[in-house]
Amino acid sequence: MDKTSIPWFVPKVSPALAVIVRNLGHKVTKNRGDVLYKSDNLFERVIYVQSGIAAKAVFLPGFDTSFFVSLALPGSLIGCIDTLYANDQLSRQHWAVTGCELLTVPRELLLKLADHDGRWHRELAGYNAGCNFADRLGLMVSRAGESERRLGVFLVAFFLRSSGAAVQELYDDKKEWIALPDLPPRRLIAQIIGCEVSKVDEILLLWIRGGIFKKIHRSLLIRREKLLENLQWLSQFA
Repeated sequence: MDKTSIPWFVPKVSPALAVIVRNLGHKVTKNRGDVLYKSDNLFERVIYVQSGIAAKAVFLPGFDTSFFVSLALPGSLIGCIDTLYANDQLSRQHWAVTGCELLTVPRELLLKLADHDGRWHRELAGYNAGCNFADRLGLMVSRAGESERRLGVFLVAFFLRSSGAAVQELYDDKKEWIALPDLPPRRLIAQIIGCEVSKVDEILLLWIRGGIFKKIHRSLLIRREKLLENLQWLSQFA
């Protein structure tokens, strides 16, 4: 699995596990807004995100609003992966934020493979632990940082999770501005970091006026120093 845990983002699987899922998986295409998974499905499936962005919401018993929301980008596993080795009482729902291409694998098939070769049990258990840690990291950031900090951390986390060359770009002293990938809807970002969408708009306007954030044509640009500042703040939780 990807050893770098990033708040609010489901980690990537290891190359070996990705090969297994691609060999076993059934290809499915979903449109924006489609529900991909709900807890207590009759046929539980692990879902591999090949392209697009999916959201994963967790609900506490007795509550209709989500307790926690995270995002899964290409290379992530969602579906019943969180409860593959634990039968908790939390409800979950996953949906497509953008159009998605997915690979689905029946839970029983994956576990049978792992029973045949114990290495895959260790791989799956390790990935599950990585997912749980990324969720806890998101909760810690949400409690420790004010809204502006949380938005800044979200943007650097999204950049790091989206781009294979992100680290090199962040530490390239010749770069003044970083082009961000296409962001999820602002309302979803607000839901993830725990504030109102009006607050997200207020912070972005403040950054625009301060020369930190700008839009050129369809590209969103943010100063490299701003991303590094938030990455440095995040490092206290490592």
